[in-house]
Amino acid sequence: MEKLETSFENVFLKNAPYQLPKSVKEWLVKWAPLLVVFSVLLSVFSILSALTAGSYYARLGVYIGVGFGFKYYLGLAVFALQTILMAAAYPGLKSHHKAGWKMLFYSGLVSLAYAVVSSFNLGGFFWSLIGSAIGFYILFQVKSYYTDAGTAGELAKKVEEKIQEVAKKI
Repeated sequence: MEKLETSFENVFLKNAPYQLPKSVKEWLVKWAPLLVVFSVLLSVFSILSALTAGSYYARLGVYIGVGFGFKYYLGLAVFALQTILMAAAYPGLKSHHKAGWKMLFYSGLVSLAYAVVSSFNLGGFFWSLIGSAIGFYILFQVKSYYTDAGTAGELAKKVEEKIQEVAKKI
């Protein structure tokens, strides 16, 4: 994971043709915890709505011979994982701890991996890559504002350690 992070840092920070102004970076860092809370709330609502609609349409599908496939449930599971990672990022982002930043990085990687695997057409794949590139660009532009100093990001740090353990097993 460290090699991947270093590669992304080279592309989206060191070799980027444009650097965000300091005031924009500071604004993003200041409001990141609130944006994450808002995103998590919307995500939870979306997941619950999808489960409710899925339950309704699954029952209806029995009557008309249509059902949800594996991709539907895989997409919901990936979306739930991203939501959990974003929620775990909150304490670290609030305290400007690097572990919070890493949770957002992992969430972006999960999103990118799912987009690559599940794209139905070349256009969907293309837009997924563009969206991921924009997200990673912003994320790496503010990376320097998050440090290992302090103890406030302990929850995010513990989650990061568990993710590292799972990544090594994979």
